[in-house]
Amino acid sequence: MRDGDTAALGDLPPSAELVYAVLERDGPLTQKAIVDATELAPSTVHDALERLAALGAVEEQFYPADGRQDLYVVRQPPTLESAERGSDITPRDG
Repeated sequence: MRDGDTAALGDLPPSAELVYAVLERDGPLTQKAIVDATELAPSTVHDALERLAALGAVEEQFYPADGRQDLYVVRQPPTLESAERGSDITPRDG
């Protein structure tokens, strides 16, 4: 996790910080891929993703290869370039 991210993400448990770091390094990933990469329990990864999503640090995307799963991606702060052309990320309605 980058130094500036810690303050922005608030007080997260170590498991959520690990999930964020894996997504930042390897994302976008499905929840199952995060479980495999972190060796955390599926319920722990689920809770971490919910915490991170509530903070706006990650978001769900539709996974066209398997509609039963979602992809999770670290949200990047908007830049002038992305604001001019529109967002490349399509959040999943939930």
